Amino acid sequence: MNREVITAIELLKKNNFSKGDIIRNISKETYDFNNGDINHAFDLITKHHYTLVDSDFDMLVEYLYEMNAEKLNKVWIVKLGNLYYVQGLHRYVKGKTENSTNIEVTSHKEAAWIFPAEEVARDLAERSGGEVEMLEISSEELKLLLDANESHTNSEIDWNKHAEEEMFNASLNDFKFSENPLGGKEF
Repeated sequence: MNREVITAIELLKKNNFSKGDIIRNISKETYDFNNGDINHAFDLITKHHYTLVDSDFDMLVEYLYEMNAEKLNKVWIVKLGNLYYVQGLHRYVKGKTENSTNIEVTSHKEAAWIFPAEEVARDLAERSGGEVEMLEISSEELKLLLDANESHTNSEIDWNKHAEEEMFNASLNDFKFSENPLGGKEF
């Protein structure tokens, strides 16, 4: 779930699309509603849809559709000791019938994954020995938390780029110019 999905659902709601209309129109190859913004909104939601199973996606659309900008909305996070759940990292285990899931955690509460359904958060907490924490937040606060989660999740890419640059620069510094007995410089 991210800010773009919330904004897309808000746009579709303002244009009189029902929850059912949104769910039924997901995953079409093209959208032709004679409105570029509406077509773009469906494209964004469809991209997000591919990251979830259908039942979770339907629940997310329902939650976001019912979200009200004027009131506080309930969301849940999972606390694991002094850390917070950020995301699941699915792994394929060769030769196993079940795949494995690693989890990423953070000490920054604001970067925690937001669960729109308490049952899903509770299931994860029970399986991982954690606990569920409810937050009552405005839709704007939700967008800020989603941005923080996405930024935290993407920080691995930024860190890898930084580490690669540091390694490259360090390896360049290891090359020393030396005098070639025949003249000129060599590595």
